Amino acid sequence: MVRKTGSCAGRVLGTGARGYVLEAGPPEELFRAVRSAAAEALS
Repeated sequence: MVRKTGSCAGRVLGTGARGYVLEAGPPEELFRAVRSAAAEALS
């Protein structure tokens, strides 16, 4: 899930999300998270 703030991170992660990326973070962080999720889905 991508959000501008981390206000609901705990709730989202508590419902089963495997990660949380802030929209306001550096683009490299988002790219790394997407690559990691894709690699996990393929294994």
